[in-house]
Amino acid sequence: MNKKLFLILGAILLFLIGATANAKVPMYYDNNPNLILMYENPSGTAFYLDKTSLVNEEYDPPYYKLAINVVCVPNASRGATNFYAVTKHFSYHYHYRSMFVLNPDTNLWRPLKLHASNAEGAVDEGIGEAAFYLAYKIKFHDLYDSKFYKQLRK
Repeated sequence: MNKKLFLILGAILLFLIGATANAKVPMYYDNNPNLILMYENPSGTAFYLDKTSLVNEEYDPPYYKLAINVVCVPNASRGATNFYAVTKHFSYHYHYRSMFVLNPDTNLWRPLKLHASNAEGAVDEGIGEAAFYLAYKIKFHDLYDSKFYKQLRK
């Protein structure tokens, strides 16, 4: 009987520890609607788009270049709030629906594949889509549901 009780209590304890270790990452960093959750990776790092940081670097339709800051919060799923920010630079060719992100280490533009996997740049593709919509109120690849685009307009 004691062994069964011990096993049950152990299972409950593991469930509770797991539930607190994987806390839900908030949609807005620090309750700021200008910092929107874009992605949470499997290790628990959350990536928030800073709507207020958008810069139009080149407007020459059908060519566009935008820059925007991304707030990265390691261990956000465990309740961490420390962050660092990176600036992402995107280049677009609207007629061909081509999107590129600047690699800061090589200073070369890397093409982003539509519906990419995480390894192929899905996070950058989503951030680039959101930046383009914020700048021009036009969906570039139409990656998200209408709720997401409406949230960007707030």
